[in-house]
Amino acid sequence: MKRFLLIVFFILFSFSIFTGCDKFTDKKSGNSVIAEKKFSTDELVEAVKSTGEWPNMVKVEDNEMAKEFFKLDLKDKDYVEISIFQCPMSAALAEIIIINPADSKLEEAKTDLKARKEKLIKTDAFYPDHKNIAEKSIIGDVGGYAYMIVGSAANEGEKALIEKVKG
Repeated sequence: MKRFLLIVFFILFSFSIFTGCDKFTDKKSGNSVIAEKKFSTDELVEAVKSTGEWPNMVKVEDNEMAKEFFKLDLKDKDYVEISIFQCPMSAALAEIIIINPADSKLEEAKTDLKARKEKLIKTDAFYPDHKNIAEKSIIGDVGGYAYMIVGSAANEGEKALIEKVKG
């Protein structure tokens, strides 16, 4: 019996190795979504932060804060996965937001990021230098991911992101 269970376990484990790479779980519905995307949004944030000079950043995981401050709902059914990183110090303005939208929801994700950028420019950028950085923030998409990159190293970060996704 032990041998049989060991063989079944081995077969299931082997199968999961070969099939688990392209599957994401929709956090709200729990449904699996098959996608060609092979990176988590956190991995893509790390690619952005790997170039240029970025201040220390923290991941925003509190949904109420995300909705109020960033105008983004971490539990939105249109997002398969979302990562929001920001510099918590007011002296430095830096944010990296990457969204893996559900199928056919890329434009909606970019619209949400544009709302965040508008709030950033009008309300959240305190200092004159911050206004300039906020206005130059980058919103785009690559490989089915939507992103917003804010910071003095935004251009280098965007290049690193695109290179990571496109391989």
